[in-house]
Amino acid sequence: MLLDYRILKAKELLLNQPNLSIEEIGRQVGFQTNSYFIAMFKRSERVTPGKFRGFYK
Repeated sequence: MLLDYRILKAKELLLNQPNLSIEEIGRQVGFQTNSYFIAMFKRSERVTPGKFRGFYK
């Protein structure tokens, strides 16, 4: 599914590109709004993108 692929790519960017903002990562993986990216990421991973990134710092 496309959403699963976008979330996978977002996770890779969150971990490998710490200089990119959450908003920029959302745009790069195809989400038009930051709020929708965060909502879909949280639905899939059970945490926000920021918390996900923080787990692996």
